Amino acid sequence: MAKVTDSIILAIGKTSPSREDFIAFQPVSMQQASMRSMIVRGSKDYPDVKSFRDKEIYGPLEHSRAEVEYSLNADYDPRSIVSDDSLNLVEAGYGNADATGPEASHGTHVAGIIGAVRNNGEGMDGVADNVRIMSIRAIPQGDERDKDVANAIRYAVDNEAKIINMSFGKHFSPHKAIVDEAVKHAMKKDVLIVPPRHWNSPKPVQEKESNIYTG
Repeated sequence: MAKVTDSIILAIGKTSPSREDFIAFQPVSMQQASMRSMIVRGSKDYPDVKSFRDKEIYGPLEHSRAEVEYSLNADYDPRSIVSDDSLNLVEAGYGNADATGPEASHGTHVAGIIGAVRNNGEGMDGVADNVRIMSIRAIPQGDERDKDVANAIRYAVDNEAKIINMSFGKHFSPHKAIVDEAVKHAMKKDVLIVPPRHWNSPKPVQEKESNIYTG
């Protein structure tokens, strides 16, 4: 799709063609015809064609590239970035204060849903008033490590968080015990933990004798 889009832009002869330019373009292949139709339809929801192209075409392309280079790359080891010993499961105090990093869109919109300023006439209203958000980034692109999740829970609890939103989904948990211990630590401090609800899960329930709400 990216290659076909580039071929259309090259044929149009403009670095930033308008929607009208795409409408006027005469495709020379079925691929170009299909791509032109997609761009013309999709660009209605964007301020310009470049925004549509960057979001709907190049965005997924970069996501797939990152999946191949990082998430599916068994030889990639990023732990030197945070300066920890991945085999030392009780180690803490590593990392840095950069909670933004690359690809912070998910955490940003979750925080906005929770605590966006209410009744100011801009965007949406957050679900709660007077929210103070402790921004902790324990998860890079890819699967979460149990050690990082456990340390993040403990850090939040020890710094007086009242509710922990764990808006992520783990596929594997080889060191589940250390996460369980961190959750028990949160329960002792009466901290509510809210994990994500999977699409195919049953109706929301309050787990018996726990501070974990799934819903």
